[in-house]
Amino acid sequence: MSDNLNQYSLRSLNLFASYLSDQDARVTISERYTNPLTVSLGPNTIALNPDEANIYDLILGAFLLRMRKIRNRAPANPDRQDDWLTRQAIEKLVPKIHRYLSEKFPSTRHLPGLFKPGKSIDQIRLTMNSVQLSPLEKVRTKFANVGRLEQWSHPDLDLLGTEEDADWLMSALNQDALALKTLDPFPEFPYARIQLKGDYRSCHPLRERYEAMMNEEDFKNSVQGLMRCVRRKSEVLEERLPQGKHQYSGVHMDSNRLVDVAVAQKLNRQPRVFRKKRTTIEPIFHADEHVAVLLFDLNDLCSESLSYPLRRTLAMLITVYLKLEIDLSILGVMDRRVELSDGREVFLHGVLKIKSFNTPTDSSFWDKLFHLFDHPPKLPGEAIGFHPLQADELYQEFQQISKERSYSYRHQIWYSRRWMNQDLEYHDDPDLLARGAHYVDSRMHQIERLENEGVFDTLPSFLPRILKSYAKPGGYLSKTHDL
Repeated sequence: MSDNLNQYSLRSLNLFASYLSDQDARVTISERYTNPLTVSLGPNTIALNPDEANIYDLILGAFLLRMRKIRNRAPANPDRQDDWLTRQAIEKLVPKIHRYLSEKFPSTRHLPGLFKPGKSIDQIRLTMNSVQLSPLEKVRTKFANVGRLEQWSHPDLDLLGTEEDADWLMSALNQDALALKTLDPFPEFPYARIQLKGDYRSCHPLRERYEAMMNEEDFKNSVQGLMRCVRRKSEVLEERLPQGKHQYSGVHMDSNRLVDVAVAQKLNRQPRVFRKKRTTIEPIFHADEHVAVLLFDLNDLCSESLSYPLRRTLAMLITVYLKLEIDLSILGVMDRRVELSDGREVFLHGVLKIKSFNTPTDSSFWDKLFHLFDHPPKLPGEAIGFHPLQADELYQEFQQISKERSYSYRHQIWYSRRWMNQDLEYHDDPDLLARGAHYVDSRMHQIERLENEGVFDTLPSFLPRILKSYAKPGGYLSKTHDL
C-alpha cells in the first residue's frame, strides 16, 4: 500500500489507539510480524505488519483491547490460552465490532484495511502476552539486501520466532547469503548494517532513580554549568528598547499616558506623557535556531564497569539540551567483529534510532531510554568501535535534518570511547588509523557544508586518543576530547 501505517508517527498511533480503547495502549509496527494484526491483552499492545494492515485494522485492534476482560475466562493452561482467545476473536468479537462500527461509525468502511467487513479475518491473532515474528531466514531478501536487517526487543511481549536470530545471522554470513557492503577507503572490512528496534515499559522503575539523581546537588550543578556553557557559545547580541523615564517634554510620546492629560487638567498639574528613549545591547539565546545530534556506543551499556558512567553522562547531556528546549536527535550504534568459519572477518553495524529531532519528548521517551539502559541490544561477536561507519550515520542524520529545515546552530555530541581491540594486529596500524582519521574529518567537513551559513559545534565529542593522534592539525578530530 502506498499510504500505509509507516506514514504516521508511533506517538500518533499510540494516542489514537489509547483514545479508542479507553486505556493506555501501545502500537508496534514491523514487517517481521507474521500476522497482519496481533492484539496482546496483557501489555495492551497492538502489533501491526504495515505491508498488509492499515488504519482500519488499528481501529479493530483498539476495540479488541476494550474487551480485554475476556482473558479472565481463558483456560488456566497457558499453552491453550492464545488459541482460545484467537478463536473467540474470530468467531465472536470481531464480527461484533464490525456491526458496532457499521452502525455507529459508517464512514469507517471507507478507510483502508485488511480486515474490513466481508473479508477474511483468519489472520487476526488475539493473545495474552505474545506476538509471532517471521524467522530472519524468511525475510532475508526483504531486509538484509537493503540494509534493514532487524533485531527486536520488547519488555512485556514474548517475541516468538527470534530464538535463532543470532545463529541464522552467523550461518547466513558464512554462506555469503547476506549482501555485505564496504566503505571505499576500507575494502578489507566488509560489514552488514542491522537496524535495531525495541519498545519500552511504561513507568520504568529507573525513572524514580533518575528523578532522585536529578535532585543531587552535583548533578544539578553540572547541568546548570553545561547549560551556561551552551548558551554562552551561541548567544547573539540584539538591540533592545526597554522602558525609559517619563518626562514633561520630549519627542517620543507614550500613548498609554494620554489618559493622564485629562486627569491632569482636573488636578491642575502638568502630565508626564513623554518617554526618554533608551537602547541597550543584550545577549539573546534562540533555542528554536538550535538542533543537536547525540550518538553514543551501545556496547558500553553491556559493560558493568562502563554502564553506570555512560548512563549518568547520557542523562546529564540529554537533560541539558531538553531544558534548553533544543531539538534533539539521539542515535545508538553497536559495532561488532565476527570471525567466520573460513577465517574471514565481518563487521556488524547495529543502529538504533532512539529519538528524532522533530518528535516531542514525553514520559515514553524516558521509559524507552531506561529500558535500553537495562536491556541493551545483543549482537554476536566482540565489541569494537569503527568510527568511519559511525561518522556516516551522523552525516545521514544531519542530511535528513537539513532537508526538513535549516538551523543556525548545529551541535554534535559523539560519545564513542572504544577503537579496535588491542589483541587485533591492526589495532595500532598507522595506515588504518590515518585512513580512519581522514575519513572522519572528511565526513565532518561534509556535515559542516550541508548548511551554507551557521555554526557547527563539535566540541562536546569524546573519541579514542589513538584515533585522534593520527588526525591532521586543525581538523575535527584534533579538537575533540580524549578517552
